[in-house]
Amino acid sequence: MNAQTTEDSLLHQLEIAPEGISKVEALIGLTHYYADRDMLEVREYAEQAFQLSETLNYEHGVAKSIHGIASYHDHFGEYDLALDHYLKSLKIFEKLNDSINISSLYLSIGVFFRKQKNYAKALEYYQKSNAIESKIDHFECLAANYNNIGNVYSDLNKIDSAMIYYRRSLELYQQTGTDHQAAAIKVNLGIQYEEKGDYVKAEKFYMEALEISRAEKDLQDEMIALTNIGFLYIKKKQYAKSADYFSRAKDLCEQLNDINWKTNIYEGLSQLEENRGNFESALRWNQKLLTLKDSIFNIEQKAVIEKMQARFELEQKEKEIIRLNKEKEIQQQKRLALMVIMVLSLLLGIILFIWQRSKLFKERKIAEQQEKILISENRKLELEQEKIKSELTFRDKELTTFALHLVQKNEFLKHIEEVLQKVPSANSNTQKALKKVSFELHQNQLIGNELADFHIRLDEVNSQFFQHLESKFPQLTKKEKRLAALLRLGLTSKEISVLNHVGEQAIKMSRHRLRKRLSLDSSVNLTNFFKNLEA
Repeated sequence: MNAQTTEDSLLHQLEIAPEGISKVEALIGLTHYYADRDMLEVREYAEQAFQLSETLNYEHGVAKSIHGIASYHDHFGEYDLALDHYLKSLKIFEKLNDSINISSLYLSIGVFFRKQKNYAKALEYYQKSNAIESKIDHFECLAANYNNIGNVYSDLNKIDSAMIYYRRSLELYQQTGTDHQAAAIKVNLGIQYEEKGDYVKAEKFYMEALEISRAEKDLQDEMIALTNIGFLYIKKKQYAKSADYFSRAKDLCEQLNDINWKTNIYEGLSQLEENRGNFESALRWNQKLLTLKDSIFNIEQKAVIEKMQARFELEQKEKEIIRLNKEKEIQQQKRLALMVIMVLSLLLGIILFIWQRSKLFKERKIAEQQEKILISENRKLELEQEKIKSELTFRDKELTTFALHLVQKNEFLKHIEEVLQKVPSANSNTQKALKKVSFELHQNQLIGNELADFHIRLDEVNSQFFQHLESKFPQLTKKEKRLAALLRLGLTSKEISVLNHVGEQAIKMSRHRLRKRLSLDSSVNLTNFFKNLEA
């Protein structure tokens, strides 16, 4: 049910994804899902991903889809094509400096060379993957690599070396809490101890693997552990126990419908009966084993036939593409011919127009006169617009001058106020008089008629600017629009603070809030921004 849900989710994602990178990633996801289920589907989705990635110039998608195609060729024994595609994908990821996918390619190539029994190359690529995973502290992948290296040494019958890497792998899995993988490593260690003849330790690791797989409810790992225990008990001549474990492994194998692993169980049962002296029973199990192998062979042959069918269908598709391209070329030729006819028709129309134009000479003269009048009127309009623009510029300058005048006045009054406050006086009446004068000067800065007049003129001169500002930024308050107008005049924060008789820091905070309201970066000059707003 979970697999079905995953498949449905990926297919739904593919269906709703637009023709872009998200669709490529959905196709790549489907290649990963079918990797251990149906390699023909892997090829189909990988090719779709490749074509779309090429169209989008999406290099990551190209590299990932080539990796999928390589896996397809590897699965069907087309090793030259597989290696070629692996290396093409690796080259792109190296160009993109994508460490994670480079490590994944190294791992795939290592597995590829191990199947070819080229163990030196396999170890080389596993170690390359290890070097990357060590730098990024990707412990689970590093543990998987150690297990792969252990498998190579196990193939080479270098048991001690294999056990070193299996133990490293087990330590990392235990650190990351990945019990499922730890069960598989314990089985591998059990096999090595069995090869060394240390059946006690072999049994210990097999039993620990069995316990973990049961706790994790992993039927596959449980079946593998049971089978290995069955073989171990044959060697220990504990045939009743061996039969019991093989029986349980066989039940799980039937449940999982794992036809390939069933050959190991049948071989074990045949060997068990032979060691017991039950040669007739051993022969029956051996015959079942041969029948099963024939069945597997037929399945493999069917897969080969399906692959050939897929190739045939691909060739048919390619032929269809060639046919469609030819039809497209014919359509283009037809369009070209139609364009030639249209051009000839246009030329004929021009000739007729010129002939008619010669007959309508008077109308043309009238049209020219009207055009001159229109040009003249347009020129007048341009002059009027220039005049209005000049007047607005003058009013801006006049308003700026007025603002600077108010600033100077306020600064002067403030200076006098500060001087008066510093004048020493022993006479209380004089001191009161000075304080009164200072207070009046302060009030003059706060509520002077000139400041109110300035705000009226500011609103009048900038009425069009305010309308333009409001249309683009309707969220601004009246106070923020006035601040924008003052910045547009080129006034500094200090001048604006003096003009409004507030602290310069307060104006800086207002500018900061205004910049946030306009979603402007700190590198944008506010004065230039407001000056160019109507441009």
